[in-house]
Amino acid sequence: MNLTLTILPQKMAIARFQKNQWPGPWWLSGDFFSLTQTEEELSIICDESAVPRDVNKVERGWRCFKVVGPLDFGLVGILAKLSAVLADVNVPIISISTHDTDHIMVRDVNVKEATEALRKAGFAIK
Repeated sequence: MNLTLTILPQKMAIARFQKNQWPGPWWLSGDFFSLTQTEEELSIICDESAVPRDVNKVERGWRCFKVVGPLDFGLVGILAKLSAVLADVNVPIISISTHDTDHIMVRDVNVKEATEALRKAGFAIK
């Protein structure tokens, strides 16, 4: 699987809120954000500098690897391959898929290790 990944420059954060709790529009300020609501929670992934200090449940210090796309919906196993490579080196991930591509987030402290493992597995990283 010959895919290219880029590493987004900003550190990201993952904030958790109660379902239907509107925290305000602060998370809209960056180039990359994701809002997901389930039956249990509302999660926001965004530039960590945008997260107000009074947000109680937040994990800071994540970085995002973006698969250069757009990807065809018929492709199979992209996230499986990425996550397997990183699992083999004990790097935890969070994945986000959009219409055009996939994103894998790793803790900032694991970027070097993740980059090396992904390159060794045949992924190009720019």
